[in-house]
Amino acid sequence: MDSKLIEKFFKKECTSEEAKEVLEWFSQKGIQPWQEDDLHAFWEEGEKEKHDLQFAHDPEEMLGMLHQQMDQKIVTPTERRRKVISLSDSWEYALRVAAILFFPFIFTWIFLDMPQNQGVIELSGAITVEAPAGVKRTTVLPDGSKVMLNARSTITYTVDSNTHKRETRLMGEAFFEVTKDSLYPFSVHSGGLTTTALGTSFNINYRPDRLVTEVSLVTGSVQVTTKDKTGGVKVTKLQPGERLIYDTREFSFQIDNFDTLETLAWKEGILYFKKAGIEQVVQKLEDWYGVEVSLEGNLNRVNAQQWTYTGMFKNQSLEHVLTGISYVKGFHFEINDKNITLMFN
Repeated sequence: MDSKLIEKFFKKECTSEEAKEVLEWFSQKGIQPWQEDDLHAFWEEGEKEKHDLQFAHDPEEMLGMLHQQMDQKIVTPTERRRKVISLSDSWEYALRVAAILFFPFIFTWIFLDMPQNQGVIELSGAITVEAPAGVKRTTVLPDGSKVMLNARSTITYTVDSNTHKRETRLMGEAFFEVTKDSLYPFSVHSGGLTTTALGTSFNINYRPDRLVTEVSLVTGSVQVTTKDKTGGVKVTKLQPGERLIYDTREFSFQIDNFDTLETLAWKEGILYFKKAGIEQVVQKLEDWYGVEVSLEGNLNRVNAQQWTYTGMFKNQSLEHVLTGISYVKGFHFEINDKNITLMFN
C-alpha cells in the first residue's frame, strides 16, 4: 500500500477508485464489521480531540503502525463475548486517528463489506441500512441522530449536504434519538404516516403485513401526519408517554398511553410477551432469533382456548425461551438448525 495514497485517504482527497483500493486493503487486514461500535465510540471522543496535536501524523509512520497493528491477531466475536476486550494503547491510537480522519469512509466500507442482508450503500446518495431477522443494528445519521433498528427492519436516508434535509423512510421498527435542530425538522415516513420532530426520542413500529402502525413518544414532542379515506391529511401532536395507533385499513387512529416495557423492551435485549396469542409468539420468535416456526398437533384446541402467554426473557437462548414457554403452556418443541416445530397435544 502506497503511503501517499493513505495520506490522500486521510485528507479525503481520494477518488472513488482510490478510496475503494484503501478500503479493500483494510478489509484484507481483518477489521471485522462488529468493530463498528468501537470505531463509533472513538469517533465521538475524536470529535472533541481532532485539533489535538497528538493526532498529527506522518504518512510513512502511520502506514507502518497500521500494518503492524492490523497484522496482529484479531479477536473473534466468540472470544469478544467471553471477556471484556482491552485495546492496546497503540491500537486505540490507530482507531482514534482512523475514526477522526476518515470515519465516513470506514462506514462506507463496513456497509459494502457486509452481506447484502445487513447493510447497503448506494452510490446515488441514498443509503439503506438493514437489520435482518435475528439482528438489531444501531446507526448514526449524518446529522448526528441515532437510530436503533429492530429485527427485520430497514431505514433509508439521503446524504445531501446542500439541502440539509432530514428525511428518512422506515420499514419495520426503530427507536429514534433525534439531534435537535430548530431550522431543519426531522421526518420519518412509514407507510401512511409521517412523523416530524425537531429534537426528541420516539419509537415507530410499521410493518406492511400488519394492520396497525404505532408511534410512541418517549421525550419531547412530535407531530404525526395521517391520511384519511378521502386522501386528506390530519396533523396530530403527541406528548411524552402517548402512542398513536393507526389502522391501515380504516385510515383512522386513536391515541392512548403506552406500556413502556411492552413497547421498548426490545431495545434492552428483553423479549417480552404480554397476553400474546400464538401467532404473536411465533412472529416474535422468528424476528428475534431469525428462525422459522411451524405448528403441529391439535391446533383447534389452541384456538378454542384463546391461547395467550405473558412472560419476558433477557438475553436468553432460543432453547431457554422455548423451554420456559412450553412449561407454562404445555407443548413440546424440536429445534433443527433454523427450523423450529411446536407440537401441541
